[in-house]
Amino acid sequence: MRDVPGVVVPDEVVQRLGATDDVEEQIRIGQQVAAEQIHHIRDEGWSGLYLMSPASHRPVLDVLRSRLS
Repeated sequence: MRDVPGVVVPDEVVQRLGATDDVEEQIRIGQQVAAEQIHHIRDEGWSGLYLMSPASHRPVLDVLRSRLS
């Protein structure tokens, strides 16, 4: 995603994802980052957000189902 024009991925996120070569762990970290962003947006009182996953909608649904309680 960092190579897509106009997309900014903070260095902290890149470092968190780069801390492991395990793809399943990177998926878990990515979902954790998404959940953190959602909580921040909710705390700030925004009325909505748009989540995307580069491969499938399933990871987004997984975040919404399991990480927002």
